Amino acid sequence: MTAPERLIEEMCREGKIIVHHADFESVEPSDYDIDSTSRYARNDIRDLREATSEGALVGVTYGMISKKFTRVGVIESGTEIEFVRRHFDGQERVYKVADINDYIDVDFVECPVIFVARSQQGPTISRYPTASKRAIRAIVNGSSVTRDVWSLSSGQFELLARRDIEECHDNFELRLPSGRTLKDIDIVGVDKYSSDIIAQATLKKGRREVKNKRDDLLDYDADERYLYLPQGLEDVCDGYDVTPRPAKKVFAELDQKEVASKHISKMLDLSRVGSRFNN
Repeated sequence: MTAPERLIEEMCREGKIIVHHADFESVEPSDYDIDSTSRYARNDIRDLREATSEGALVGVTYGMISKKFTRVGVIESGTEIEFVRRHFDGQERVYKVADINDYIDVDFVECPVIFVARSQQGPTISRYPTASKRAIRAIVNGSSVTRDVWSLSSGQFELLARRDIEECHDNFELRLPSGRTLKDIDIVGVDKYSSDIIAQATLKKGRREVKNKRDDLLDYDADERYLYLPQGLEDVCDGYDVTPRPAKKVFAELDQKEVASKHISKMLDLSRVGSRFNN
């Protein structure tokens, strides 16, 4: 194990969040010049200072130690940011460190939705999407997530869209895996009548972005085009050969069907959270 890995392991064992940008003691964002430090440094330091000042619910990963769990917990308002100095390879490093309270370690398979914001390259601190925030809050509070479409990640919403198409088209079969196979299309398949069906699914509420997804669908020949989108944006498809499927309505309809409802329950289930690490 390398020296940095030992430090990460130490911080993990002590229940701390750790950030490293530039080797000096400061939590003033303006001190982190974007030309001489990581381009993410200023935002990371700002977010760390905000979290410790105001308090925050957090999901923390220790990637060098384990990629398969996220530590969910609380940074209390007024938490002090410590400066931890270590010497590695003849150089002094200065780490910014803060305590996490009331935490629980969550395995990937127990709640995959909280892993979707993890960045392999980029900022140390990322803002979670709505579904991940809801899951983290529920885990900290020991409660269930709200049972609605906004508790689903974008990938889970794609699964819901695929299930909806299966309800509408007999013997629907995928021709390519759902998701990232094509940049502009989330779902591509065919039904028993050999009708070619394509779809896009988004929970983002920006009208311009939804229009772009509509136009992406129109770039491809298909017998049926579906756009799964937030409620209230259905008019984006008016006058176009694209069928809008509002997210809230789709969720409600599928939640009334036994098999689909069980699938939704499994996607939202938090009952096993912490069972692998905290017993």
